[in-house]
Amino acid sequence: MTALEPEAGPPVVLDWLAVGAPVDTAPPGEPGDVLEFGHRHEQTIAAAVWNIFHPLSFTPAGVHVIESTGEPLLGVVTYPAAGHVRIEFSAPCSGVAYLS
Repeated sequence: MTALEPEAGPPVVLDWLAVGAPVDTAPPGEPGDVLEFGHRHEQTIAAAVWNIFHPLSFTPAGVHVIESTGEPLLGVVTYPAAGHVRIEFSAPCSGVAYLS
């Protein structure tokens, strides 16, 4: 295989946009609504099925579970209703679920 040599082409001209003096800013407005983008659920009692009820305004596609030992867990995730996530495991376990 031979090395490729660059070919000469037309010159490139960069046009820089001039930046003016800073503009005075308006005073801050009223605080907006607080949006929930994630939810943390702690399962302290070992169970093979976790029913998680959350305040999120969307169905969380990201469901990550960490066992109380610190190891990640895989389970079957279903969405029985709005605001409800159900995770089924092969054996009872405890830990934390992160929904996003």
